[in-house]
Amino acid sequence: MGRRILNEALRSIVNAEKRGKATVELKPISTVMSSFLNIMKYRGYIKNFQVYDPHRVGRITVELQGRVNDCKALSYRQDIKARDIDEYVKRSLPTRQWGYVVITTPDGVLDHEEALRRNVGAKEESSAQDSIGLEFDPAKLKIRHESAIRALYADLPRQCTTCGMRFKIQEDHRQHMDWHVRKNRAALVAKSKRPEQMQSREFFLTSDMWLNVAKDIGTVKGPTFFVTGDVKDKKKKPEEEVFAEEDQKACPLCMEPFDEYFSNETNDWMYRGTAYFNAAKDSDRKLYSSLEGRIVHAKCMQ
Repeated sequence: MGRRILNEALRSIVNAEKRGKATVELKPISTVMSSFLNIMKYRGYIKNFQVYDPHRVGRITVELQGRVNDCKALSYRQDIKARDIDEYVKRSLPTRQWGYVVITTPDGVLDHEEALRRNVGAKEESSAQDSIGLEFDPAKLKIRHESAIRALYADLPRQCTTCGMRFKIQEDHRQHMDWHVRKNRAALVAKSKRPEQMQSREFFLTSDMWLNVAKDIGTVKGPTFFVTGDVKDKKKKPEEEVFAEEDQKACPLCMEPFDEYFSNETNDWMYRGTAYFNAAKDSDRKLYSSLEGRIVHAKCMQ
């Protein structure tokens, strides 16, 4: 009964979000429904909910925020056993980022993480201890014990697929993934701005240089058979470019529109042959100090 009510509520919420509605009404009011909505609110899938006329049939108004992507409702006794919760969640929600499983248990309505801690955690911990033991047996340590691994990471269910770092709550995981995006984007921009040239590693110091290195440690360098440093790059100098901005489509100096294109290296829209205006570099530019920091054609500043 509880599972059917929760599945109907999920279906109503998902359909309302697909139609772009900000709220949805659920009926009837029940303890199972209230517990379920509290979990939804705690996990950040809904903004809030309000109960009207709780002493009769009544209704519940739910404020949506368009994030119920993947939710499931299960019955603890009928559909899944306690020891299979973690494996089921991994199959159903492979990213473990946007979805969760709601389970009706003897302790009430719980999400899959709380149900795993209450119904599996203690048993898995004891079974892990029994399987490995308290002695450091090399033969046992070479074997992969899934129960021990689950016991170690049970409290950190979310894992970054890029670096492997683990998180307890979804918000920390989301902020970490945003950091990866910013870092990769900055690396692409830096790579596009510096010219590509071959660099050779210097050879080791000779025995005489090793003996004299204490006298002048700052000037002694290893011998090299490759010319480095003063060789000019024969390749064409990379063209100056900056990220495109919606509020500036033309150069304020010549009033000509910028040449906008999509760069595969930066994965963003760029203005070709442009730069940020810097009035401090030239005394003549100080007349245009009001344009400081704005995008202009690079040739207009020459």
